[in-house]
Amino acid sequence: MLGNRTRVYLDEEKGVFFVTRFDNWEAHNPDIIGIDQVTSCQYEVKEHKEELYQKTPDGKRVSFNPPRYEFEYSFHITILVDSPWFNEIEFELSDDRPDHRHSDAYRMLERQANEICAALDPERRRKAEEHAKLKDALLQTLEQKKAAAAPAADGWYCPECGKHNTGNFCDNCGTKRPGGKYRCDKCGWVPDDPAHPPKFCPQCGDPFTEADRK
Repeated sequence: MLGNRTRVYLDEEKGVFFVTRFDNWEAHNPDIIGIDQVTSCQYEVKEHKEELYQKTPDGKRVSFNPPRYEFEYSFHITILVDSPWFNEIEFELSDDRPDHRHSDAYRMLERQANEICAALDPERRRKAEEHAKLKDALLQTLEQKKAAAAPAADGWYCPECGKHNTGNFCDNCGTKRPGGKYRCDKCGWVPDDPAHPPKFCPQCGDPFTEADRK
């Protein structure tokens, strides 16, 4: 459920929603709409101002100098849908209008409007899905690298694709098994830490490459 006085009831699993002002919405039989029928969902903040006046000693109403105003802000949601019966749903989000932009009430309505549009607008939903996929892919990559760095009792995990292997090369992508000992293939020098050699052999200056892994 999203919104305040007028609310959007959303069922992500079934892919449907409806809009209503009534708490006993079952009795009012609201239109059930598929989320995939939404072509756009946007909101607009409208500013309403009314001039304030003062009374002169003789009872006349005159403007302040400079003029003073009283403000109200209303949030309007517009949902465009592809439907044979109607193509637009428009409603004001709340009956209680905040009187300035920096109030808690204004920020609450702004948050609710963004939540509704993020849930229904197809472009926002697409971007959110892409972000979620990118996040999942990043987490998967981190897990693969973590698994590859950890010792495996029955083999090793490929740092490139995450496949578990038992041989010296990944049987999914061909990556060589990480680890192993290095020994200079030119002079035979062995580093103190055979698994982590320097870039160049300190004895002959030959660079360490995969050819030096034994």
